[in-house]
Amino acid sequence: MTGEPRAWVLNLDAEHELAAAGRFTPSAHLRALVRRERRRLLGNLVRPGDVVLDAAELEEERSPRRAAGLAGLAWSPTPNALRVLARAGARVPDAPPIAVLRAVNARPFAATVRAGLEHRAFAKPVATAAEAFEVALEDPVLGRRLTHTYRIETLPVEG
Repeated sequence: MTGEPRAWVLNLDAEHELAAAGRFTPSAHLRALVRRERRRLLGNLVRPGDVVLDAAELEEERSPRRAAGLAGLAWSPTPNALRVLARAGARVPDAPPIAVLRAVNARPFAATVRAGLEHRAFAKPVATAAEAFEVALEDPVLGRRLTHTYRIETLPVEG
């Protein structure tokens, strides 16, 4: 991949920050979990040459502006993530207010979005009778997924 290096805040604990009232400080255990999980994103989401920022590491550095001028990105543009990008000198992206982030991260929002996708990619139907299964197979999206995933073949019915 080409393009200028970017500065990342991989705040995989964003849902905890969004759930917190006031300023959020992750526990040592949560920081360790995030460090472990963000390694999986290196080479996938994070390109070679990109800079991954960590709030705790920035506090310890004598020259924390190691991302000066780089485009700033975050797993979730929470207030803490934006502060880390600014402290490192990255170009801080526009971000929605925290109230919006909290609303779209909440379960009711996900349930509302999913409701419009009934019997589509997120559906997990269970057929308890042959007729229900046949109806599922006739659905243009679900039927194709079922036959591809399970390699369904018509079997002779013994009588």
